[in-house]
Amino acid sequence: MTSKDVFISHSSKDNDAVRQIASILSSNKISYWLDLNDIPANGKPFAGHITQGLSQAKVFLLVLSSAANSSPHVLNEVNMAFSQGLPFLIYNVDLNEADFTDDLKYYLASKQFIKVYELGEQKSLLLLLQYIKGYLNGTDTQTLKAANQQVKPAKPEGSSLRLKIFTAVLCAFSAGTLIHTYAPELIKFSDYKRVEFKIGDIVELGSYHEKPLLWVYAGSSPAKDAQSFISRNLITAKPFDVARSGHYKTDRNGLKDSPNKSMKLAERNKLFTAEEFIDMYGSADYESSSLRTWLNSKDNSVKYPSGKPVPANIKSTGKNRYLVSRNIDNLDEGGFLTGFTAEELAMLAETSVRYMVTKNNLDKADNRGDSSASVWQSVKLFPDADTLTENNMTLMLRIFKSVDFGKYYYHEIKEYVSLPSLDEIGNFYSGKGLNLQNQFDYVRFSDDEENPMDNGWWTRTPCGMMPYTICMVHPSPNSNNVSDLQVTPTTVSEMATVRPVIHIHQNQIECVGDGSKASPYKCKKK
Repeated sequence: MTSKDVFISHSSKDNDAVRQIASILSSNKISYWLDLNDIPANGKPFAGHITQGLSQAKVFLLVLSSAANSSPHVLNEVNMAFSQGLPFLIYNVDLNEADFTDDLKYYLASKQFIKVYELGEQKSLLLLLQYIKGYLNGTDTQTLKAANQQVKPAKPEGSSLRLKIFTAVLCAFSAGTLIHTYAPELIKFSDYKRVEFKIGDIVELGSYHEKPLLWVYAGSSPAKDAQSFISRNLITAKPFDVARSGHYKTDRNGLKDSPNKSMKLAERNKLFTAEEFIDMYGSADYESSSLRTWLNSKDNSVKYPSGKPVPANIKSTGKNRYLVSRNIDNLDEGGFLTGFTAEELAMLAETSVRYMVTKNNLDKADNRGDSSASVWQSVKLFPDADTLTENNMTLMLRIFKSVDFGKYYYHEIKEYVSLPSLDEIGNFYSGKGLNLQNQFDYVRFSDDEENPMDNGWWTRTPCGMMPYTICMVHPSPNSNNVSDLQVTPTTVSEMATVRPVIHIHQNQIECVGDGSKASPYKCKKK
């Protein structure tokens, strides 16, 4: 790894401030280590990259905020930088010193602070750059320390001298080429404009485990005046639903299921009722699923309608077949929307979505009066379904494009975050060159050889063979075409990855960036 001048420690919620700092450092030919750029997007363990970056840095820069204050990852980096004796610079965005955690109070005592909320953005950036240059050049920084004292409480008689020193520093900068070098970048970053999204444009919105979430524009949404975005990445692995009894393969009365893999589905249906199956495995009913509840929750303690996901009611995946960096261990984490700021939440459009109902959920159907509609049953798609076992029913997604999904019973609900349906993937997302096969910025697997089935992600479409099976899509092992995804009926209490969909009111937002992964659109409410 090439050494960098400055290691930037921050919370992903402060990416706006970090990009401004990074732009100025780049314009002044100062190298920096930043997780957004220096951790490879291959989903492999990231801790070693952070350790290497810190060991080779010359200056440690902490972008301090209320979000960073509570981040365990930021604290780990502060601890390591402190142990290595790196020079500290603290770019304090909005945090009062009285609110520092006890750990940060210990590490940051007597360190140099730049209080952005008092100085303002541009003056703070000027001072930060001069500090960094002083450290890198090995020059005396006492004058700069004196200049920085003006941001701290002081006696009235000394304020005039400090102001003169700070003014002198700024005048020295403006006499050279420094301001001309990066001031246009600041103006450009602040120049939010109305954007006409193009298919494939990337928008950064929200975060998950302090990593920014990237969303790919896929076209107009069913919601009025809204645009549809599907997650660029597989963000985590979770069950679709859980055993309603709380124990996998066991119902509330202690009845156990030990299916023979060669047993025909019709035979199993004679052994157990639909209610007993749901008790043992969970339900394919999307509205009541634990995954939908988690995706739409803003609470740190999610209120699940049918029991929270715990290892006891999730199917074992052997040797940790699914490993999602830091996320798989926390099945009891807060809701997905806890990673969104209030302004980001305000940009999301509540959308009406429909999902197909299975026979046991037919009472929920909104179109029960339509005699031409039928219950979604995989037997219509798998003519020989009764001769197949649960584990060998797969079909290419392109075949599903010929299915008229409108002929089946459905139920309509409203939500902010959705799982895509099978017909949306087949007819809306997969044919637009969005490359939905493999995107593993956050996901990694323990096996040396990846199994395409391991890359599967949930839909909200029940597969209908059993009351607990949902259609999962995954890359086709026999095709390199990015539009070829395979469909497999999957037990809801198994682990599969999550690729959600959101909708945004385009006419209510303004953005900066160019829509690429390197510079995704960053948007705000008008």
